[in-house]
Amino acid sequence: TKHLAFTSDQGFISTGKTVNPLLGQNPYAVVSYRWAGLDPQTGDPMGYVAKQPSKDYVSILQNPLAEQAIAGPGLPPWFGSIRNSISWKGLSLSANLTYRLGYFFRRNSISYYALANNGRFVDYGDYARRWKSPGDEAFTNVPSFTYPLSSRRDQFYQNSDITVENGSHVRWEDVRLDYTIELKEKKRWPFRTMNAFIMADNLNILLLKKNRVGADPDYPVGLLPSRTFSGGVKLIF
Repeated sequence: TKHLAFTSDQGFISTGKTVNPLLGQNPYAVVSYRWAGLDPQTGDPMGYVAKQPSKDYVSILQNPLAEQAIAGPGLPPWFGSIRNSISWKGLSLSANLTYRLGYFFRRNSISYYALANNGRFVDYGDYARRWKSPGDEAFTNVPSFTYPLSSRRDQFYQNSDITVENGSHVRWEDVRLDYTIELKEKKRWPFRTMNAFIMADNLNILLLKKNRVGADPDYPVGLLPSRTFSGGVKLIF
């Protein structure tokens, strides 16, 4: 049996959303540059070259796969949903909870190059938490804002393992309220049963999450689908 392999694994990274032929690894593995912290004097992000801390971003971005960090799968191996219902007389209240466990995702963080060139600013507050002066490295992993800008510096930071988060979560998806009337006599009404309902969908309320920054694992760029509300009446004659 022949195993698929890359012709070159230099600089290989992955968000885990597509299949990649990594021998001995999950096909949806999240692969990143190894993080070595912030330079305590400048706030520059540091990686590794030949297993030594470095700010040589050209070399870091060409590291072989053997020197990269593999967090785990980018797709959840365990997932499902639970619908809970409570009924009292003619009222019924139900809610749908979904869970996705045991996977990782790469969250958005600051890109100074993108910020300065096109105003893109989706970073979960990282800009405010950036390194500003010596000592800040004890409290933050967000690099300093330097000029001239370096796209390679941003590329390393955004694709390092410091931006990889645990994606396990439990989500509240929807809620529905029903009211049903059973008519024993049809003298005044032409139907036997009436059911009225209202429903809210796409709530996307995270009840439990394991990532450190409060990001939504399913929507890491922050663009949530719109919530929808509906209602109706069903008559059974």
